[in-house]
Amino acid sequence: MEYDCDTLRIEYVVSIEQEEPVERWVSPSLWINDECISEGLTVDIRALVASLKGPGQYDILTCSCGEAFCAGIWEGIIVIHWPDTIRWLIPDPLVEPVELDEGEKKRILRFRDRHFRKADYFRAITSAVEGAKRLILQDVDSARTVPYGFSVQELLDIRFV
Repeated sequence: MEYDCDTLRIEYVVSIEQEEPVERWVSPSLWINDECISEGLTVDIRALVASLKGPGQYDILTCSCGEAFCAGIWEGIIVIHWPDTIRWLIPDPLVEPVELDEGEKKRILRFRDRHFRKADYFRAITSAVEGAKRLILQDVDSARTVPYGFSVQELLDIRFV
């Protein structure tokens, strides 16, 4: 099946907290077709890298604490691998801050469907990780990354085979 493919881009913003000790936060943002879809959310690079390896449901967008539900995200992005493309089914709405009774689960009834050329997808993620490594290596001691619990060393240790 032939699709017009979407474009994926990951950009990093470096923000500096001047209070002692000085911290340089290296934070990714996620763009599809030149639209930022991560506004107010945190991109989990570990989930993006994992999505390269196989299909599944991934918490690519999450709260800065690392728990997607904390940001009102009840379902992760479904990633499907086809021979030449990667397909994303993004819950619509992605964020829905609704209080649920104990034991209830939010049901997503609609999805935004996105298709990426597999080679472009791989290139976007690998170049974003390598770019983040370069930013971090400028001053490893002051560098920090998100989400909470994802260490700078873990990011530096990411390898692509």
